[in-house]
Amino acid sequence: MKKRCALCAVIPIALVTLASPVWGQEGNATARVWMGPPSYDKARCFRELFEHPDAWQDTRSVIDVLQCADHQLDRQFTDDELRAWFSQLQQWRLKFALEVGAVKPWGQTGERTFAVQQPKWERFRRLGANLYAIALDEPLLCCRKHINKPDDY
Repeated sequence: MKKRCALCAVIPIALVTLASPVWGQEGNATARVWMGPPSYDKARCFRELFEHPDAWQDTRSVIDVLQCADHQLDRQFTDDELRAWFSQLQQWRLKFALEVGAVKPWGQTGERTFAVQQPKWERFRRLGANLYAIALDEPLLCCRKHINKPDDY
């Protein structure tokens, strides 16, 4: 089956992605809802969010954080695109999170992985990204399945 990317497919993701309680100033817990569009097909779904902003206006009103994989941002989008999109996120009052590698076959220590990825993150910051959070891309799975290390690695 061919993978399709439509904004209507992104909206349910907002409803099932990470929602964690955050304590407000009054001591009340509020939910933070993250949305991470699928990154297949050269991160087309992420691009569509900015090319068709009216199509997900209601979704934007109920999410707090938009997330994307750092390698997809780095490979697929120009500086001009990212600069405009990071500015748009601020206008929409959405926080921005990066999904990054933690333990990978090409970076089996945190120090190595950080060193490989840091230039991407600095590029995004130069282009106006206000990084709210970092989400680690499945380090336990990578240890078990890709580098054959025990869970306590």
